[in-house]
Amino acid sequence: MLVGELRELYATLTERERQIMTLVVTGRANKQIAAELELSEMTVKVHRGQVMRKMQAGSLPKLVRIADRLTALTTES
Repeated sequence: MLVGELRELYATLTERERQIMTLVVTGRANKQIAAELELSEMTVKVHRGQVMRKMQAGSLPKLVRIADRLTALTTES
């Protein structure tokens, strides 16, 4: 996937979904994310599913790779 496409996909995420994505790719479990953000675990699962769908990541490792590419782009710019 091209850099521009990744940025476009990321732009479709809500602020909450971005928070969830950041915590997911750092290895936190849904339960930990829920406690940290003071949400129910079910709410975290819904947001996590939306992140996976919107970012077109079929798996957690793919989402981590996408996040790494996005991070590398922002630190280079």
